[in-house]
Amino acid sequence: MSTIYKLSAQVPTQYQSRSIQAWGMPITNHGNGMISASMHFDTKKEAVEFAIRRIKLADCDDAEREISYMELTGCARIDACSADIEEIEVIENN
Repeated sequence: MSTIYKLSAQVPTQYQSRSIQAWGMPITNHGNGMISASMHFDTKKEAVEFAIRRIKLADCDDAEREISYMELTGCARIDACSADIEEIEVIENN
């Protein structure tokens, strides 16, 4: 068994599409208007570092606060879109 870390975000409508794009992850448009995005990382540190780079690139007014949240909780917001890190256990078939 191994562990991966998934950074994911979602917004309920197309109106927040620019906010989710700021996370820089592959985007999926759902039929109901919802948009989601996610990426997998080998370590939590890699996921946090990626998120912090994206927060800095977004250059939002509360970037330092969001960076602190990401480091402490694994969750942060860019504009109208929050993202969080989830630990996933992967069962390998031999």
